[in-house]
Amino acid sequence: MEENVHSKVLLLEIKKALEGIDYGSLEVIVQNGVVTQITVRNITKTSLSVHKRPLIRNSDVTQNIR
Repeated sequence: MEENVHSKVLLLEIKKALEGIDYGSLEVIVQNGVVTQITVRNITKTSLSVHKRPLIRNSDVTQNIR
């Protein structure tokens, strides 16, 4: 019976962790048959894009100085 209670508590913890994720992942760590850790990774989506600047080489800088 005690194992059944632990299983229910664990499932509730996993459910609670899942409810907090819009984008991301949930990782359950098991060691020797026992869940030891629940890791939640949240991802923040963005609509912004970052444009790369043109690459400036040392030779380009040297030519502009002369």
